[in-house]
Amino acid sequence: MSKQGLFWRGIALLALAIHGGTALLRLDTFWPYPKLVDFGAFYAAAAAMRQGLSPYFPDAAFVDALRTASGMPFHPPPVFNPPPWPFLLQPLTLLPFPTAAWAWLLLQLAILAWCGRRLAELAGIDGIGRWAVLAVTVTFGPVFLDLTLGQTSTVLLLAALVIGRSLSTPGRQTLFRGAAGQALAVAAKLYPAFWTGALVLRRRWRTLALSLLLTGAIFLAVSLAQPETSLRYWRAYLPARVTAATEQVNVDDQAWMAWWARLTLPQSFAVPGLNPNERHPVRWDPAWDLAPAAVRTAGYLILTAVAGATVWTLWRTRPEADEPAFYLWVLLGLLAFPHMERYNHALLLPAMAWLWGQGERGRRIAVTGYLLAGAARLTHLWVLVLPWPWAPLATGSGVLAVLLLMAGMVQALPRPTPGGGT
Repeated sequence: MSKQGLFWRGIALLALAIHGGTALLRLDTFWPYPKLVDFGAFYAAAAAMRQGLSPYFPDAAFVDALRTASGMPFHPPPVFNPPPWPFLLQPLTLLPFPTAAWAWLLLQLAILAWCGRRLAELAGIDGIGRWAVLAVTVTFGPVFLDLTLGQTSTVLLLAALVIGRSLSTPGRQTLFRGAAGQALAVAAKLYPAFWTGALVLRRRWRTLALSLLLTGAIFLAVSLAQPETSLRYWRAYLPARVTAATEQVNVDDQAWMAWWARLTLPQSFAVPGLNPNERHPVRWDPAWDLAPAAVRTAGYLILTAVAGATVWTLWRTRPEADEPAFYLWVLLGLLAFPHMERYNHALLLPAMAWLWGQGERGRRIAVTGYLLAGAARLTHLWVLVLPWPWAPLATGSGVLAVLLLMAGMVQALPRPTPGGGT
């Protein structure tokens, strides 16, 4: 093997060690049963909705009674998902919390089994290699973080892959599955509504129309079942949440504007170390003094340029590449929307798998993105051990992974040939 080949194998093994090592450190979350904090938020919200109460900041007496009756070992955080999500999870509240947490974890693992198979197909890997893809998928830092929290990123990964497959496989069944995947993604979190932009740019009008119809039907049904909850969510809760997510920057946020603020403006954080209950104060003071408004404007201009290049690429990419073009658009959403936690980067996997299947250059980009996503799992370490400007730079490893994968896809997606041919 050449020195270059050994180098890239070493990069892949280093990345695998980081992802696998951080996964091993979180295994105690699952014993003696999964202590999934964010799933606890879903569970409490769904239980409140089942009793006709608002799922958003339910009464303290209700939460205390629920914890006693269900065996929930912690106080659940508030839920930020739209009303259809706790509405869909109501059946799980018929089970005690430990049993419901196991059920949710097993459902996520079943989802990942399908996702791993589809990712292997995208990467052009078959045979025993599919098991390796599944192992990489489950231990991938953002995915495993999602599993330990009980979050929704596995559901969004499933939805993205189903939508992508529907764009590459014609037929009524795949059309419906793609639209249903889009509706499920928006029901779980609102920001995947952005994904429909790819359907517009790719001129997939039937998929777009059916997606809007199914999504609207889900939200309408929940609004009719719980009109007061839905009204309060849209009028008060959601605007307040968007404002808070935009203004409050934390070290784990992998949105473009959050990282840009960490790079350019003074910041203060309280970061946990090895003991999660102990916080360490950290302050960064850049060598310059810039007006926050000017910094934000510059950040939005850069983001606009990236978005413009992505729009142009989707508009110009040849029809047979509708699926990877959709995954490129998904990556843009990870940059553009505020408050992108690291578990949202489970959605890097489709782009990484597709690039892997595009030859040696694509594999190197995928491996580098895999390493950067692993480095993002060590954000708190970078903050505690590195000085400015290296610490804020390292906190954007996930952002760099997104940008790198986007650049690789923009270069690799097929364009019309000169003269108007395809």
